[in-house]
Amino acid sequence: MSCKYAYSQKCLYCDRSCKRCREGYYLYRSGYYKIYESGAWVLEQCYSSCPQATFLRSDGGKECISCSPYCQKCNSYSNCTQCINWAFNLINGYCTANCPASTFQTVAGSCVSCSSQCLSCTNYSTSCTSCVPNYYLYKPYMSCLSSCPAYYYADLSGWCLRCPKTCSACSSANNCTGCQARYILANGLCVNSSSTCNTNCKSCSGGNCLACNSSYLLYTDFSSGTTTCETSCPSNWFAFAGKCYICNVTCATCSNTLNNCSSCSPGLYLYQQSCLLFCPMGYYASPVTQTCQSCPPNCIICNSGNCTQCISGFFLNQGVCNSTCPAATFRSLSSQMCFSCNDNCATCADI
Repeated sequence: MSCKYAYSQKCLYCDRSCKRCREGYYLYRSGYYKIYESGAWVLEQCYSSCPQATFLRSDGGKECISCSPYCQKCNSYSNCTQCINWAFNLINGYCTANCPASTFQTVAGSCVSCSSQCLSCTNYSTSCTSCVPNYYLYKPYMSCLSSCPAYYYADLSGWCLRCPKTCSACSSANNCTGCQARYILANGLCVNSSSTCNTNCKSCSGGNCLACNSSYLLYTDFSSGTTTCETSCPSNWFAFAGKCYICNVTCATCSNTLNNCSSCSPGLYLYQQSCLLFCPMGYYASPVTQTCQSCPPNCIICNSGNCTQCISGFFLNQGVCNSTCPAATFRSLSSQMCFSCNDNCATCADI
């Protein structure tokens, strides 16, 4: 059957597009390029071997099929072996932009499991940011422990927190079970005869505030074990019920709860009150604001506001996604992109 459009001599049969290739070649319907053959420019869809990001049909058909999205090499649609770049992670045969729970992303772009005690971690498998039930986060080493070390107690927030400096052991910030030298235990407090309260404290023990006067916040410095009453909480802490609590390690600042981030630690980007190493689909990382910013309309992947891949039903042209392509171009339904027609061609058909 004669071809309506000019295809290379490698194509055995065509109708608007190549349908079958000659012996020794493989058909790839979703991709073509122009070649100069016998004095004219013609289209080519027949390949001597399947191109990158495709695989050969397993039923014996001499046809190349596209891999799943963001996949560079695959054996089948559901078995990707290499993703297009470091921004995507290979998980169960598919490429995705974000690592699943209880894993972290390496510099090479792979997802590695956190240690068994970590609920979440960053940079290293043992650098925990939260723990599984019945384990407590010990901040000096970012590790999860089944019990807290000496001079620390297990808080309900899931952290090992420093006892007041007058305590040698405690069960909470307000209940000592042992005292340092020169202090005695009295009703859960370590006291001495000369202890006096700071003017901001409502009550105190051994120089540490136990409760604050109105409008002041109770703050415990973990490094020294000192508890004071402050007018505001330090950076990366938040105020709740008259007390200062530390934010999640990924947050630079937070509010109301430790995981409700309002700004992020260096190298992370704010997305819906969480701090991420990579922004989700439809967003891009802004280094200026350190936040995940929305891609342009109808765009699923973009770079600093310029779209590189559109959602289904839209086509990419000069960094913008539209439902139609401009004059002298045609739509590639497989790649979702607009391409220029042949020279001197005002309109051309989609493929």
